[in-house]
Amino acid sequence: MNSTPARFEHHNNLAAAPAAAPQKLTYSTAEAADLLGVSRPTIYRLITRQVLTAIPGLRHKRLPKRQIHRLTDAKNRNSWF
Repeated sequence: MNSTPARFEHHNNLAAAPAAAPQKLTYSTAEAADLLGVSRPTIYRLITRQVLTAIPGLRHKRLPKRQIHRLTDAKNRNSWF
């Protein structure tokens, strides 16, 4: 029998790869305004006109990412406002 103690090597491969940041699913009114190149009051006007729909039930207005991207695509085609 071998009387030497067993050696376990620990590989920290997990520490080598950086954790991916979670993707943002919603934007605040300020973030949406920056992405669309408009002011925050304009974002609130778009919500009032139902061009944008904020997520209901939250204290602060949050806008779904797909709505903002829909408008940025339309803005590139000059078909909104």
